[in-house]
Amino acid sequence: MEIQIDGVPNLLKNIDKLKTVEREFPYATSRALNDTADDVRNANTKSLISKFTVRTGWYKPRTAMGINVSNSDKRNLTAKVYTRAPWMALQEFGGIKTPKKVYIASPNRKNIGVANKYAFKQNDNKLPANILRKKNIFQASIGGKVGIWERLKDNRIKKVWNFIKSATIKKRWGFFDTANEQVKGYEKHFGQRLGEVMASIKLRMNS
Repeated sequence: MEIQIDGVPNLLKNIDKLKTVEREFPYATSRALNDTADDVRNANTKSLISKFTVRTGWYKPRTAMGINVSNSDKRNLTAKVYTRAPWMALQEFGGIKTPKKVYIASPNRKNIGVANKYAFKQNDNKLPANILRKKNIFQASIGGKVGIWERLKDNRIKKVWNFIKSATIKKRWGFFDTANEQVKGYEKHFGQRLGEVMASIKLRMNS
């Protein structure tokens, strides 16, 4: 007594399955790339908010200067994470900041505490132009020092903003370092997306 198990039909069936899976590889890859790009954007947004005083929502996605993602698709397997904010290049690489006009306005940290009324906050009402509208605040060159000054109740004055010709900016953001760390998660995303594809194919073949 014997039974023969013919492997050819199963082989052909499995080859068909593999071909189907192979056709779906670009789709799974694209989805995994987009998942990873989202991770990069989210991590860099979190890093930006924690390291810098952000006065407006310029960094938000789908805005002109925001941290944005250009998604891949199965015909173009390249996802991009980018910002067109020109001022952030100095924060990433460091360098010398020069004024658009004559001076760079910089808060005088020596006279400004975290809770001080002239400290930066997450809005734009602490900018020099708005501070100058306040009582006893004026712009002048005193003792060769150009800036914005406050006249105190005892008639003393203190400088609350410096006007400087240039500033050395240290690299602080770490956009690429953060991105490279997040890219390590690509394989996990690919495994998840390929698993979804396999489950979908199995469902279709069993129906």
